[in-house]
Amino acid sequence: EVFAFTQEPAAIVVSNAAFADMAIPRNRQDLIATLRENPERFRDRVGTYDVRRSGLGYLFATQDARTSETYWRLTEVLGGLNAKLYCCS
Repeated sequence: EVFAFTQEPAAIVVSNAAFADMAIPRNRQDLIATLRENPERFRDRVGTYDVRRSGLGYLFATQDARTSETYWRLTEVLGGLNAKLYCCS
């Protein structure tokens, strides 16, 4: 048997400048609404894990999809904004 342990942070990083004239979202519903209402502001400026290359990203995605009613709505919004995909944090 092989065991591996890793420590990788999970966080949402927000640029205050991107929200200069609006409230920073405090929950997922607010984030989805803000992104949908301001696509020109956030297009090509958001990112998330690439679940094909990131074990932690895959874990988050599978568990979030099972437990959250808004996972697929957020995924749809991020895709529409041409989110950048990252392998790691």
